[in-house]
Amino acid sequence: MSGPTCSAVHENRPGWQLLIAIVETWLLAAIITSIPCIALADDLDIDVTNLSLQELMSLDLVVTSPAKKAQKLSDAASAVYVLTNEDIRRSGATTIQDALRLVPGVQVARISAHKWAVSIRGFNSQFASKIQVLIDGRSIYSQLNAGVAWDIHNPMLEDIDRIEVIRGPGASLWGANAVNGVINIITRNANATEGNLLVAGGGNEDRVLTAFRHGGKIDEHSAYRVYGRYFDRAQGASLNGGETHDGSRGVQTGFRTDLQLSPRDQMTIQGDYFQGQEQELLDPGFLRPQEIHTRAWQYNVLGRWQHVGQAGDELSLQFYYNREQWQNDRDTPLLLNYHIDTLDLDFQHRFAMTGSQELTWGMGYKLVMDNYSDTSPIISLDPKQRNIQLFSAFLQDEITLAPGFWRVIVGSKFQHNDYTGFEFQPTIRSIWNWADRHVLWTAVSRATRTPSRVESDATVQFSSTQTSLRSTPAQFTFVNAETLRSERMLAYELGYRFQASSRLDFDLAAFYNAYDRLNNLDDIRFDPATKQLLIGTTYSGEASAWGVELAMDWRPLDSVSIKANYSYLNTRSSVLGIVSNQDTAPKHKAVLSTAYQLGRQWELDLTGRYVSRIELLAVGAYFGLDARLAWKPLDNLEISLVGQNLLDSSHPEFDERTFETIPTEIERSLYGKFRLQF
Repeated sequence: MSGPTCSAVHENRPGWQLLIAIVETWLLAAIITSIPCIALADDLDIDVTNLSLQELMSLDLVVTSPAKKAQKLSDAASAVYVLTNEDIRRSGATTIQDALRLVPGVQVARISAHKWAVSIRGFNSQFASKIQVLIDGRSIYSQLNAGVAWDIHNPMLEDIDRIEVIRGPGASLWGANAVNGVINIITRNANATEGNLLVAGGGNEDRVLTAFRHGGKIDEHSAYRVYGRYFDRAQGASLNGGETHDGSRGVQTGFRTDLQLSPRDQMTIQGDYFQGQEQELLDPGFLRPQEIHTRAWQYNVLGRWQHVGQAGDELSLQFYYNREQWQNDRDTPLLLNYHIDTLDLDFQHRFAMTGSQELTWGMGYKLVMDNYSDTSPIISLDPKQRNIQLFSAFLQDEITLAPGFWRVIVGSKFQHNDYTGFEFQPTIRSIWNWADRHVLWTAVSRATRTPSRVESDATVQFSSTQTSLRSTPAQFTFVNAETLRSERMLAYELGYRFQASSRLDFDLAAFYNAYDRLNNLDDIRFDPATKQLLIGTTYSGEASAWGVELAMDWRPLDSVSIKANYSYLNTRSSVLGIVSNQDTAPKHKAVLSTAYQLGRQWELDLTGRYVSRIELLAVGAYFGLDARLAWKPLDNLEISLVGQNLLDSSHPEFDERTFETIPTEIERSLYGKFRLQF
């Protein structure tokens, strides 16, 4: 089914009816809960993670992503949003991707039952190439196709301490590919997970959700934990009424140990193992449909040593090894069998040069070793094995020009990679605490995205005998038409944080991004000698994007929390002289979340979102509503019922046709879960 037909399914439902349903639901919840909430507010033991943004700041809530150091959220000269462990729990999300829907400026679309498109500030795709994603400092950005394989990274959500999302370039610290933003997933210290936790549940879409964790003490200041998680997801809804064959299941286990070696030295050792199976129905339109079964493995081990000197300086040394492996159970011309091994070493040092100047610097080395089996008659990589090296260094200087009022941060990342050679990515940021409860910051940054293995070495070739184009005798070949170049972006940002009262906070960010040397499949020519149509890549694309993001955190009562955000995105691209104002991300996105504490034993959470039409993909706008009701009969037992996408039976969120999964509709989901600590 084509994109326009796909969108028409949802456009037949009047949008105003959905909006009224959301408003009525919130009004009903407010009426039910207002009287008991007010009466019991003074008696409640409110979790610290439910506090307002300003209250969290006053308790020294720290973030590490914007500056690669612990700092108050209010001191960050970046557009930063933090999802806490409590935010994730009360959202009812079953995946990290679902939780990220709550973040302003982040575009999340579910393509099929197990494929996702996640990006920041535009250019969304299953292979979104302009964001860096890390789990405890370990990058999960794929060097194969310049994206993130979200379906093979499944940490236990209960162990996540927080997810820090930087909207905007983080390349000066995190390096190439952190163009539009950084998603940093940070798990809890083992000292905070002592005891046992059992989670079990299931429903019509997430058929099985189980997890178990055991944590214990090694000594007074050192601890460990081990965990296991299993899931089984049903297939999605077909756009044309047929079977989608895109279900999945998997198991992930892991451990973490946090050791206090001395009063000034800490060591963290952790690792994970994932094994999963996926079904896919591949039908891009020009090839015959084929159902395949894929097995995937991903395992890693990470070690990190941290030292705090007597003068307050900090040293850290981190090493990790990661393997990603994919194996198709039957021969298919569309997918490769391969494995990728990654070794990464990172060193960082932070110290105060003077009373008003702090310097942070570091060095890194990464080695990516891949091996691809020659199993596809259509897709091939030459060479089939390749080792890619990346050398990097960064320097950041934070200068206090007026204590308590004005700070400036300047720095750059310097890298050398085997694809494009030397790259540098500078930034300059300034932050003013210009009045009580008012913070203003600005930034200008340059970032790059380096090519992937597929862009460098892949050839895609198929003839009419393999396609539905039987009348065409030619072969189609995708080749690299010119020397690889890095995509570039120059970003201008402006941010403002304001505390209107002790219960109401606002965070506003605006940006303008200018991109050039974008990779495009636009060099097309026919070779009459071989009867081949050659489609090559060039680096001639240009684009610009600008937008605003507004977040509000309001706590009208101690037992009621309301969080809302709105994002606007406008893009303009130029390829081969053709100008377009369309993108694969929606222009408008709005989220409203309310959390109610109904006495000591009951919780009610409602999350509504509006996502506007994606013009380029012809996917219609939709309203979504998620609801969660939880009962705590005992302090250590929680039973919850969660409904997702409650406003309609199914709707499409994305329609990206690639050589892989065809899109499916996202169905209404209901599941129950219990959580027992002992």
